[in-house]
Amino acid sequence: MTLKIAKNEEGAVTRAFFRSFKENFRQATMVWLILLAVGVLLGIDGYIFYHMRFENVLWILGTAVFMVAVAAYAIVLMYIFPLMARFDNTIWAMFKNSLMIGMRFLLCTVLMALIYFVMAVVVIRIFTPAVIFGEGLCALLCSYLLSAILVLLEGNIPDAD
Repeated sequence: MTLKIAKNEEGAVTRAFFRSFKENFRQATMVWLILLAVGVLLGIDGYIFYHMRFENVLWILGTAVFMVAVAAYAIVLMYIFPLMARFDNTIWAMFKNSLMIGMRFLLCTVLMALIYFVMAVVVIRIFTPAVIFGEGLCALLCSYLLSAILVLLEGNIPDAD
């Protein structure tokens, strides 16, 4: 819905939200379960790498691979749901496309990550109740960045004539 708000197409926000929620529920639930499993694995890996620091010769190589995996996970997390809201595709294609689009538009990806990082700092260090409206504000700000990218991507889709 924040993508529609960013493009001034909101109309009936609540009705459109629940219609979109109903349409994407099954696919979004599968994506969340996959992201949850990968996030748990990355969390366990991070815990292990933290506690074995410099005790193993392969620590530096393993940590580098871990950091790349965390960056890819963050990119997918930022892009997959807006892509799912706009395009119909398979789950595997959504993961692949979100990673590729995130790497293609790296400046936008860094700006979106910065928005979420600043909000996390505000919530943790300055004003904890900001978590109530902070996520919505982050989504709205990122939607302004994403709307231009999605319009550009829609223009690249060949017609099925």
